[in-house]
Formats: sequence, C-alpha cells, structure tokens
Amino acid sequence: MLAYQEGVKQGKKSLAFVGTPCQIHAMRKIQMFPLKKYAYPLQFTIGLMCTECFTYNGLFQKHLNENMGINLNDIEKMNIKGKVLVYLKSGKVEDIPLSEAKQYTRASCHACTDFSAELADLSAGGLGLSDWTFMILRTEKGTKILDAAVEAGALKTRPVDKDSFAFSLLTKLSRKKRKNAPRI
Repeated sequence: MLAYQEGVKQGKKSLAFVGTPCQIHAMRKIQMFPLKKYAYPLQFTIGLMCTECFTYNGLFQKHLNENMGINLNDIEKMNIKGKVLVYLKSGKVEDIPLSEAKQYTRASCHACTDFSAELADLSAGGLGLSDWTFMILRTEKGTKILDAAVEAGALKTRPVDKDSFAFSLLTKLSRKKRKNAPRI
C-alpha cells in the first residue's frame, strides 16, 4: 500500500497493485468510493493467495531475530509450504512450524473470508506446486494481460487438472477461510 501511495505521489498515471486479499478489497473500495487521486491510476491488480499475515514485530523481530538469532539482513526470501521457510543468503534454509508462527498472526486475519483474492484481476499462489504458480484469471483485463505476457515469452502456462492436488488445496483452503471467520 505504501509503494502504491508513493507511485501516486510521484504522479504515475498507470499503476498495478500486487497484494493480499484484504489489500485488494481496500483497493476496490478506493475505486468504488471513488478516491479519484488513488483510483484513477489503478490499472490492474494481482491478488496473492493468503491464509494469514504475520506481524513484523512478532515473527521477524521476536521470533526470527531474538529467538532464532537470525540477522534480518541475511534473509533472502521466505515462503510458506506447510511451514514457514526462511531462505538465507548463505544458502541455508530455516523452517518454523506453522503452529509456532500462528501466534504472530495479525488479528484482522481472523475475520477474513477471502483466501484467493476474489476481487483481483488475477489471483496467484503456490498451492504446493514446485516451480509453478497457480493462477486464476478473474477478469477480462486479467486474461488479456496474462495472454500478452505469454505471447511475449515472459511466462509459460499449463492447464491445471481439476483433480490435481493444487486445485484440491485451493478448494480446501478457500472453504476453511470462510468457515473459520466469525459470523457477524
């Protein structure tokens, strides 16, 4: 959200936004309201599949830095594949069981019902795949942009079998997210 705001401040006329389902919801509300200054530059959204987000102070500062002794500058990337995987620049991979990481979940995530960023133009997530990203084309704009990326050679695609593990996991996690959210 801060990077998008910075793009607007710089006077960019055409911006894309990549974010979690709750961030995509916020961007769509900005468009609907409309907050013209922020709505007009938004041309395209990519939603990241998400079960929950973790607080920086909790997961990074307390758990990784204080408890595990990891210098945060040594982290190259992170991924969640049944556990939190922390890839260090040294090549070493540390893992944290999800049951441990969940204590650092943002409180607002408990009320969220959207696992797969249903309001995005395109949704993307790992869903247990190796070397591939599961993508859901949600709008005509999303389809056009993906098709253009494939045509330009920037992406390779393959269809997903509805009986595949990834498709089953998508369904399972989407249902779980809806079921576990409090009823208002």
